[in-house]
Amino acid sequence: MAWREKIDSSWKRDGVFRTAIIGVVINILSAPILYGLTDVVPIFNSKLPIPVWLILWIVGVIPVATLFLVLLLRNAIDIGKSQSPHFDAREEGGEAYTLFEVEPEFSDAIARELSEKEGVRFAAAVWGQWDIMARVQLGTSRSLVRFLSDIQAHSQILRTETHIVRNDQPQIHSSSREDHFAFLLLKLQARRTGQVLAQLRSLKPETDIAHVQHAAGILGAYDIALTVRYGRDEELAKLVMQYAQRTLRAETVTMPAIRGMTYIDGKPF
Repeated sequence: MAWREKIDSSWKRDGVFRTAIIGVVINILSAPILYGLTDVVPIFNSKLPIPVWLILWIVGVIPVATLFLVLLLRNAIDIGKSQSPHFDAREEGGEAYTLFEVEPEFSDAIARELSEKEGVRFAAAVWGQWDIMARVQLGTSRSLVRFLSDIQAHSQILRTETHIVRNDQPQIHSSSREDHFAFLLLKLQARRTGQVLAQLRSLKPETDIAHVQHAAGILGAYDIALTVRYGRDEELAKLVMQYAQRTLRAETVTMPAIRGMTYIDGKPF
């Protein structure tokens, strides 16, 4: 980050930093006035040239003490800030699987509308308790919060549930040409999340099992979210019932996308 950005960020967020800078500026501006008082205030009488006095004043006791105070209190300020939630525009994050409950008969239209929004990888109307699943990738937590606030104001969206993708774990990405989408949520023992992601990564593509296109650890009631592609229902059933439930010993929620209602950039996939 450039120095100008660092100074601008500290100025906006750190009151002690502002105090230090103001103190330095005041001392610099007041130096000529104090030099004009050398005849009145004996302590300022000196045989040193004025430029030397100016240097001594600029790096004098008050500015140095103030800046030392900044360094001394910096950790305390950071600890205080960390106790309340905040989002930095430069932080990583902002990726999530979001579930939507919508007014009846609006699933298809809202899925298409959501897919047109910036940062939405795709949106699909799904079978099950929820009506729509969308995968969102916005880059920052602040952008994700703004996105959720905007869509929750939609008159036909009744309820949302967001599962934020963890950025401290590796994700699985692969390509597949199968026709149909489904979304899986896995619930595991917390300590097994990394192990299961490794198992999913090593899962070799087979013709009779649904293919994992994306998998990631998530925060919330579930531990892993998956996007899968398949051609026949039997392939999805094998992935869920035989592999996820028996081999991985995971509780599962499966949401097949309604065929013809999966959208990318507003167009059916």
